[in-house]
Amino acid sequence: MGCIRSVVFGCLLTLGFQSLAGSLPADRHAIRLHADQRNAEPTGMLVLVRLNGGRPLRLLVDTGATRMLISKAAADKAGLVLEGTIGFYGVGAAGRTGCRARVESALIDNFELGASEIDVIDHAFPAGIDGLLGTAVFGAYVVRLDPVGRTLDLLPRGSQTGGSTVASVRFGHYLLISTEAKGFGRGWFLLDTGSPFSAVEDGPAREAGGPERQVTGIGGSARAREFGLLEFQIGERKLVERNAYALDLSELRKRSGLPVSGLIGFSAIRHSVVTIDYPAGRVAIGTR
Repeated sequence: MGCIRSVVFGCLLTLGFQSLAGSLPADRHAIRLHADQRNAEPTGMLVLVRLNGGRPLRLLVDTGATRMLISKAAADKAGLVLEGTIGFYGVGAAGRTGCRARVESALIDNFELGASEIDVIDHAFPAGIDGLLGTAVFGAYVVRLDPVGRTLDLLPRGSQTGGSTVASVRFGHYLLISTEAKGFGRGWFLLDTGSPFSAVEDGPAREAGGPERQVTGIGGSARAREFGLLEFQIGERKLVERNAYALDLSELRKRSGLPVSGLIGFSAIRHSVVTIDYPAGRVAIGTR
């Protein structure tokens, strides 16, 4: 599940964003994506990242993360110097602590990010994953995520590449989408490609009565209830989540201040193209 940590939020409300169809600009930066093949079907997309010229790390692309976040084991192998103590939390009530490190260079596939700060957590990610890459590190660009084409394109500001109208609220680097979720109702949903599944608040969903499951994320373990089929209607685009969960999101709302009703995870958007304009706080979801 995507990493969510305590920050001071700024809010930008954007209504009625309409992205017009168009071809990709010639001066884009194209980053190759790799499928996370831990399961029979991809549950996320990975990028290869070299810190300070070291060995490639496999980081999960996460629209719900602040910046780069790697495990302490990966940081130790890279010889990084850790500083301070910071807190992380998500849907789990316990939360975790970690450190920060500064790297002189970060090569993301063929894109040079340059010197930057990264977060380090003493947490064992699933096999084959060394951490998370928060797409907010590309905040100077329009980010176009295409899981089917396996590319993450960085486009100049003002680029329009197609998609459905969507109302969004930007809280710092987090993006909430206002949408109607069939089987749940209307609410604000956090766009979180670091989560392999979508979820809704457990309160209104209790009538679903599905069996309980245990899910684990950056914030620790949390109880979840199987919700079943969930459909998001975003403009003319319908996103289908066949195995959604119902989670208690009260701790997340309390700590972050996010008016979140649920999560739109990777499984719901993996056949779509997601375009994020961080400076403008805009999101568009469409097809290839």
